Amino acid sequence: RFMSEFNEDGALSHATPEHIERAFMEKTNDFNEAAFGMYRQTARVNPTISPAQYNSRQMYKFNNTSNFLHSLSPKMHAWLRRITRKQDDSGAGRQEKLRLAEYRQNVAETRMKKDEANAARRQAAEEEINAVTPILNITELESRLQKGSSKYLTVTNLTLQLKWHRMHSPLNSIPNLGSKRDEKISFLRVAINRHIDSRASSILSTSASAVDDVEEDHPDMIWRITWTIATILVEI
Repeated sequence: RFMSEFNEDGALSHATPEHIERAFMEKTNDFNEAAFGMYRQTARVNPTISPAQYNSRQMYKFNNTSNFLHSLSPKMHAWLRRITRKQDDSGAGRQEKLRLAEYRQNVAETRMKKDEANAARRQAAEEEINAVTPILNITELESRLQKGSSKYLTVTNLTLQLKWHRMHSPLNSIPNLGSKRDEKISFLRVAINRHIDSRASSILSTSASAVDDVEEDHPDMIWRITWTIATILVEI
């Protein structure tokens, strides 16, 4: 996948240090993109740094400013300090910091309002679903699907029923709400049957434990418990 120059017997393997130095290329051909990436990394560690401060640090680093400062005479040092004090007294840096602080405050407030709005929508959606009277057996579902019947299930009603079952069912058991009425009805039938199976399994598990406890002390009551379980399952 590499160019032939990178092969073991390629041109680079026979190149001299001078040739390799001449073949040097930057990591990216877009210097602005690279500089912006470095700024983002620095701003992530120092969120209050201003663009002017960042540019000054980068210039100090890449222009070898440290060695230049050490080569200056005391007179030049005094002159630089005097210029720096004038710049500080002008208040330009303070105004820049105030603008940045105001911008960050506005961004934080906007995000907070957005989060509050999203939370309010989620709360309203949950309250709407909790207000639903769920359909828990196929007979009721079929009767309410007939046109002209009382409590006829519209597409909106079907969607709310599916959302209720999704909220009260195991995770990912109802992955889709459907887009058409027939799809929603089909998914709702599946959801109701899963709810019935889950409830039956829970009853059988609880009853089996109760039977084990009763069998030791009251063997004659086993048939009554069995009859009760059968009656409950028929009602489901």
